[in-house]
Amino acid sequence: MHRPRLEAAQKPPYDGINGNGRLLSRNFRKMNNSLKDRLVRHMEDGHYEPQSKSELARALNVDSRQKQDFRAIVDQLEEEGRLVRLQKGRYALKRERRNLVHGMIRILRSGKILFLPKKGDPAAADLGWDLEAIPELELKPNHLGTALDGDRVAVRVERKAAKGRRNVRRDRFSSPDTGMKARVEEVTERARSRWLGVFRAGKNKLGRVLGDGVGSPEYIELVEKPAMEVLPGQLVSVEPVSRGEEKKAPRGKIVEVLGYPDDPHVDMEAVIRKYDLPVEFPASVLQEVESFRKNPSSAELGRREDWTDSTVITTDIASEGLLSFGAEALAPRIELVIDHHGSNSLPCENRIVLADRAACGEIVYALLLELGAPVSKETAETLYVAISTDTGCFKYSNVTGNTLRVAAELIDLGADVAPINKIFFDTKTFARLKLEARLTAGIELYAGGMVGLCTLPQRWIDELSISEDDIDSISGFARSIEGVEIGIMIREVEGGMGKLSLRTSPRYDACALCQQLGGGGHAAAAGASVAGGIEGAKKAILDVLAQSGIRL
Repeated sequence: MHRPRLEAAQKPPYDGINGNGRLLSRNFRKMNNSLKDRLVRHMEDGHYEPQSKSELARALNVDSRQKQDFRAIVDQLEEEGRLVRLQKGRYALKRERRNLVHGMIRILRSGKILFLPKKGDPAAADLGWDLEAIPELELKPNHLGTALDGDRVAVRVERKAAKGRRNVRRDRFSSPDTGMKARVEEVTERARSRWLGVFRAGKNKLGRVLGDGVGSPEYIELVEKPAMEVLPGQLVSVEPVSRGEEKKAPRGKIVEVLGYPDDPHVDMEAVIRKYDLPVEFPASVLQEVESFRKNPSSAELGRREDWTDSTVITTDIASEGLLSFGAEALAPRIELVIDHHGSNSLPCENRIVLADRAACGEIVYALLLELGAPVSKETAETLYVAISTDTGCFKYSNVTGNTLRVAAELIDLGADVAPINKIFFDTKTFARLKLEARLTAGIELYAGGMVGLCTLPQRWIDELSISEDDIDSISGFARSIEGVEIGIMIREVEGGMGKLSLRTSPRYDACALCQQLGGGGHAAAAGASVAGGIEGAKKAILDVLAQSGIRL
């Protein structure tokens, strides 16, 4: 039997594509627009609670033939920013914020998860909170969603169901768990633009990236193949991708390969990436510098602001001889001294000198608390670096209970100490190791091995491309040798000077010895600058030791 041919005019005029790639007819699009309007009206209802796609379809009596297109409508509204996808695939209008309180997530080293609400949030007021004294709320790990430390979030806060007489309704809340429960519904702003982690090949071709679970997610699902070569076990930088926030693992794409974690300098590069630290001056700044005249005109000098009479404050400097070279002229103008060296001799009437503090960072932290100044995560980490490096990672004899309490409080304030400790105390560059080899080969022992003396000429620094970071903490190198009670490091510095650093056992006073040479410091660690370079400083300190009764 002959069947009539379907004419072109009888074919449905397909001119659109839904989110799943299926062609849609004009008539079908009209029907979908009507369905879209019904969906929005349904979600605008004052009694609406967030629902999944399936729940929305049932609520709107969506025909089975329309379900695929209904899902495409929901996806389209989300892409347009009219809908927001919450946890467990539930949806709400973007402007729907009933019971959603905005704030920040803090994850402490103890594992405790805190939500710090934003003061003045209208949703908090609706819940009966004191807007001037909003408390922190503790979240359960399974209520954190994909949020990480420092992320800005929208949290759904609800009253816990009453359980007997112990649960009393309150109008205001003063502690994390006074009848409230909270769940992160949306990450509104990521604290970091990049995540760090180790690449692992998976069953699929893309693999995944393993993070630390604090600054980076526990693992990140990759959404595309990296543009560069990456091998399993390498440390990579990942850029978050907003799609898939309802999933247990955030998604992202690899944008940089740093190398293997044990490779030289990778740790430092990781810290730079993790905290978005600037490593170069902007091009505009460099161009402006190039445009400056080396010999400014009198008109240019007249235009500039004179800072030579500005306030000068010193921290952790015991004497004029320990001022940076070129800064000696500032000594008469010092207006405030903050120090923990009991021997401090700087010419200043305004002094905060607490010799019972192991580190100057302890004093600065106490001042911040006294002034009521906020201590951010970055400030906490800076102070922790100051305290830990000043105490040899808390191993020196002047460490007190207060030192450890301050360090603990800084950790509670967000200081991420593990990478700091690794960088400053557990990691050495190859150049530093070669320098230590030369120091070991050239060490001089006196008084039957009780005195150890090392010298560091400038040519070694140049030959080995030694940075100031590599030289840092080298002062106590000789003191680490068994039997050495007085460790001496002499470094050649500018101006024909020799910079002395002494580290001593409790039997000897390093500060008293260095004071004889115009320096100062602590009983166990002190320094001085002596004319005559390495040889001049060497003769000077050996003379001081001999005069103190040590038989060299």
